[in-house]
Amino acid sequence: MNQISQTLSIKLLKFECPAKMLQFPIDCLNDIIEYLEDDSNTLYSCLLVNRSWCKISVRIYWRYIRNLSTLIACLPNDSKEILYNNGISISTSKTPVFNYASFCKYLEVCKVIKDIEHFLRIQDISVQNLNDITIIVLQEIFKLLMCQTSSLRELRYTLTNLTSITFTSYPGARECLKNLSTL
Repeated sequence: MNQISQTLSIKLLKFECPAKMLQFPIDCLNDIIEYLEDDSNTLYSCLLVNRSWCKISVRIYWRYIRNLSTLIACLPNDSKEILYNNGISISTSKTPVFNYASFCKYLEVCKVIKDIEHFLRIQDISVQNLNDITIIVLQEIFKLLMCQTSSLRELRYTLTNLTSITFTSYPGARECLKNLSTL
């Protein structure tokens, strides 16, 4: 972590909110929080300061997929129904506050697969069905990301027996993938 980020992290952790807090201009606040991109703990703390900080921080924090359950909660109803019909229960008690998929800029397919497998093991999906169900969940996640993410910057994709997915077949993929800088 660079020196600026360390100093900012320390100051943010000691920050106390007075009754009448002076507000930074949003552009300045955005520039400051951008420096925290690689410091997920401090960035997470910024989510909790107030509404303005949250709106800025969440876009930066969710550039990487942070929580698969939250992302699954963002799926459209037809995707949730597909998952439900394949034995995957989805908590629908809370509607997501943000469209988290739209903030994703970095996608590491192997990490998403591992997260899905972990999610499915918690759901007691049988080992015999694990690969098939993982592919179904992966397809629905990719469909969501290709439709909702305006411009993915980085895609890390390693060929495995589970990743025979053609990204360009999803609606919105051309727009989502047009600005890839790392593949």
